[in-house]
Amino acid sequence: MKESKEKQAKSSFHAFLQFVKELFKNPKGRALLFFGFYLIFFIFLGISFRTSSPSNQIESHSSQQEQQQNYSLVNLEAGNYHFIYHEIVNGIEKNFEGKAYHQMKEVTNVSNEMYFLYSGISLERQDDVWKVCENPFYYRQIMEENILKETLQNATFISKTVYQDQTTLYRYEISTVTLWNLYQQEEIDIADSPNIIEVSVSDEGDITKIYYDYSPYNTYLKGIPSTAIFEVIYQDYGKIEAFDVPA
Repeated sequence: MKESKEKQAKSSFHAFLQFVKELFKNPKGRALLFFGFYLIFFIFLGISFRTSSPSNQIESHSSQQEQQQNYSLVNLEAGNYHFIYHEIVNGIEKNFEGKAYHQMKEVTNVSNEMYFLYSGISLERQDDVWKVCENPFYYRQIMEENILKETLQNATFISKTVYQDQTTLYRYEISTVTLWNLYQQEEIDIADSPNIIEVSVSDEGDITKIYYDYSPYNTYLKGIPSTAIFEVIYQDYGKIEAFDVPA
């Protein structure tokens, strides 16, 4: 049986060689052979490039067993850091920069408008006088450490990607139902698309950036299709000097 298969293979190979020789005898056949050769060559080249091309990503996991969230919220929860905040909601862009110290925040936007946030109260400086105002952040909960922690705890882990510089990106999904419960303190029952949260972590295990795509949640909240993208960069943990509530 084995010899029969070997003879069949040799016969097939011999027939293939004869076919190639016949093609090589005329110009059209030679052109076809060269075209086939180059096609195979470029396919091989493309596969080689794809598998050997350098990438910043060196490790990626998507199972719960490999999740291993090697980062800490301790420094962020301590409320002592510098932050850069960016939001784009339905095409309207806002940028803020500020510092946090023990649940208090001093905030400035690109127009040098100044805000002070503490204990659920928002103040804006107008003509050297601090006046009560609305919270400048589209979703204040994003900038409240205790709610942020609860949000991450209730989100569903999707993947973990480690890069060559040893920084790590954790990707999560969180339902509009869950966000509504956290942000509005109400229960709802709807079928909805997941919202996205991406947490960037330094090689020392500190959170350096959090990206949010809350478009599904914002669409349900406003009752019309909308986009809501947020990004917060965290820096200088533990280096902010004490400041007081403005008089």
